[in-house]
Amino acid sequence: MGYGDLPLLSKLRPAVAKHARYVITENLRVLEKGGAGRQAELIAQSHISQRDDFECSILEIDALVDSSGRHGIRAARLCGGGFGGTIIALLPSDQVIAWWKFIAKENPEANLISTYAVNEAESEHAA
Repeated sequence: MGYGDLPLLSKLRPAVAKHARYVITENLRVLEKGGAGRQAELIAQSHISQRDDFECSILEIDALVDSSGRHGIRAARLCGGGFGGTIIALLPSDQVIAWWKFIAKENPEANLISTYAVNEAESEHAA
């Protein structure tokens, strides 16, 4: 099934069609190729589809993705099973510290699961 087949989903109940659209478009996104810019777009599309079609995001996760966008990071999305959890954001290593400070300021309840990227960025910055 390709993007051109999505109109066929209109034959399904609306809630089922939305969920099916997420599954189909997510599978298609995974198969797409392209440079970093295209991959960032696909990651952003994935989050929007998780939020709107599969309806598995929550306000706190959306806030983290939105904060990343305000910081200039397009490649951020819900990660995991949804209904809570985490985001993944892809960004240049020289922006990691500034990004995290921005996220933490806008979202004081946010926590880093892994400090690896921040620690690596700090070591590169100190060198």
